[in-house]
Amino acid sequence: MTPSLLNFFDAPDDYDGLFGWVCGYSADALFLDEAAERFTRRTHAQRAKAGEISLGLILDPHSEALSLLDVPGVAHLPLRHVNEQTFKLMHAKVALLGFRKAGADSWRLRLIVSTGNWTQQTVEESLDLAWSIDLSSEDLDAGVRDLPLRCADIKAASEMLGWLASHFDLRILDAMSGNPCAADRVDRFNDWIGQCASRADGQEPRFFDNRTRGLLEQLPDLITQHAGQVRRNYLALASGFFEDLPQAGTDGAPGQVPTVLARIEDTLRSHEMLTRNALVEVYVNPESCQAVAVCLEAMAERSWHVLGPGLPERVFGPDAHRTLHAKFLLGGNDVGDACTSGWLYLGSGNLTNPGFIQRAARTSGNLEAGVVFSLPRTPWLPSRDPTVPALTVLLPIQANGIPLTINERLKPGDPMPEHNEVFLAAPVAYLQWLPTPDGGLLRVPGGSTTDVEVLGRDGAACVRLGLDWVWPGEAPRQVRLRWGAPAHQEQLVPVIDEYGRIAAAELPELELQELAAHLLGFPAIDAGDGDGGDDDDTDASGKKNQARGAGSSSQTAAIRTMMTQIELIAQKQVQVADADWAAWCHRLEQTLCQARGSVVLADFRQLKIDPLSCLRQAAFRPDYARDARDPHGGRYEEALQRVAESWDVREGYLAFGEEK
Repeated sequence: MTPSLLNFFDAPDDYDGLFGWVCGYSADALFLDEAAERFTRRTHAQRAKAGEISLGLILDPHSEALSLLDVPGVAHLPLRHVNEQTFKLMHAKVALLGFRKAGADSWRLRLIVSTGNWTQQTVEESLDLAWSIDLSSEDLDAGVRDLPLRCADIKAASEMLGWLASHFDLRILDAMSGNPCAADRVDRFNDWIGQCASRADGQEPRFFDNRTRGLLEQLPDLITQHAGQVRRNYLALASGFFEDLPQAGTDGAPGQVPTVLARIEDTLRSHEMLTRNALVEVYVNPESCQAVAVCLEAMAERSWHVLGPGLPERVFGPDAHRTLHAKFLLGGNDVGDACTSGWLYLGSGNLTNPGFIQRAARTSGNLEAGVVFSLPRTPWLPSRDPTVPALTVLLPIQANGIPLTINERLKPGDPMPEHNEVFLAAPVAYLQWLPTPDGGLLRVPGGSTTDVEVLGRDGAACVRLGLDWVWPGEAPRQVRLRWGAPAHQEQLVPVIDEYGRIAAAELPELELQELAAHLLGFPAIDAGDGDGGDDDDTDASGKKNQARGAGSSSQTAAIRTMMTQIELIAQKQVQVADADWAAWCHRLEQTLCQARGSVVLADFRQLKIDPLSCLRQAAFRPDYARDARDPHGGRYEEALQRVAESWDVREGYLAFGEEK
């Protein structure tokens, strides 16, 4: 099976994704939706229903905004201010993911460094590379051999991501505090990283970025640190993009080699990392190789071999076509059948001045990141045993490849496309929904912004009512804001409902007999997709029809149904772990309130019996939540009181088993 960048988002067995950061130059909804499903083990519909954020996404500020409606659970963060852009392009492609083990305190972190963007094009068309490491709480306890090194990598990556995030608008992450199911996920994720950072023990990381120094400037020390100070007789250089075509009359005009490639070779030679007659191979995309297309003759005179990428059939199958996008350097000693003393750089930095030479700066250097690590003795060519690695399978290189010549007619390719407008933060990051009998109100958290308008579904400004905006009808998942004069700006922002769910899909109305089924899988989310075929009894608006079945009006049947549901819920409830209690109370309240319009509940209500009285009994709660004076018990009592109000359970109703 062809390896995919998506595979790196797969949750380990018995784990699911808690929170993670993803940064890159670009991304698309198709890739991210599948990545989020693999990470959280929740479908699109389940994530839309949960209304929680599992991935914080930072892209180049010129990238088109991605909506939480298109990719539920993935928050694309805007740049805070124009002057916050401290790089030419945000080009680093890094993900740091946190997974939690179901029903336990165990956790696992995964660091991913990619040469490709988070797009479907990377999966289907590009030739890219990725590197990853995992580190678990069990690894910390066991003190595994390379623990300080992996901890150092995670520490270095988290520091870069933290620095990057400080330039972007994080207010939507703060909004999770209103949802007990998600309130502490970022804090827990940060705690795991802190535990790793404390065990780095001063180890030099393999992960590096160019916030303070260019990648090339750091390269020799990293090679020495992780692969040793050895002269090597082989060097491969590959990039998805090279420096631009030289202008006539300049030092880089035809007749000269690309300056960045020359600087890389010269730097390695000056640090005694290449032998005098080392073979240098440059791997390019023949259809788009910028300056290389006109410098081929000069490169041949310097004894550089220019080749197209290798495309191993073992990986991609026969007759595959992929476009080289990977950025890597490979150094080592060619000893005939294998490469020894090998080292590899892979990362986001193209072999250009902004990508590999400069440090990150607004007008001169992109933000780039990568890794440098050693390679064991590795054969060049694959053997019959597919489990034995080979360099021509691991990397898009050729063994004994035939160099391209000026007769090959290499193409420089198209220039970089024009940038979109910058995705900047709106004055308001999100709005809160307050339901009313005729619709609801939209409120700015923490107060009002006077020059902001909320636009209704018809594009007209909504009516103000004090500090709020009046919204007729059902709660929207997102609304369009307009601000600024005379040049108006507009942007979509998410709406947070009364349960703290962010840009969440409407909760379906439930019948009483459905309640336990939606809770027994806790902490998993029931999909509620409404695509169950002929049995999906909904009208055109997606509302569940409330037609009575045979005997549904029977109070005896209502009692039987209510008792069955309460018993099943109680059996689940007493097993909920202390750490999950706040989330359980939130889910319980939300689910029970979805049955406020139930036909069976209406039948039961005629008996003037409080159905929640059983759930208040000590035997129906875990030991730690039996006392209403304790935080857990108090939280539970408050949730049941809100359910009682939603169900119209009135004061004076009898408890179950109580006689008049």
